[in-house]
Amino acid sequence: MFQSRVTEESGRRLTVENDDGDRFTFEFPTAHVLDIRLVGPPVWKSGSEPDVAAIWIDDARHLATETARARGWLPHAR
Repeated sequence: MFQSRVTEESGRRLTVENDDGDRFTFEFPTAHVLDIRLVGPPVWKSGSEPDVAAIWIDDARHLATETARARGWLPHAR
């Protein structure tokens, strides 16, 4: 749906950006899957409608979570 990618990594933080320039930064402070935090305000450049924005943040969170798993920050899905 969205063309998203991880554009920045700092410590245990990942920034996910889409082709419109919208960005979310997530922090993974512990190895617990439920302990994922959205850091700071999102950057909105596309002017997405609220329902589209909700889908996009879910997509961004999923990509960040999968990347964190690949980095060994979170346990792998069973």
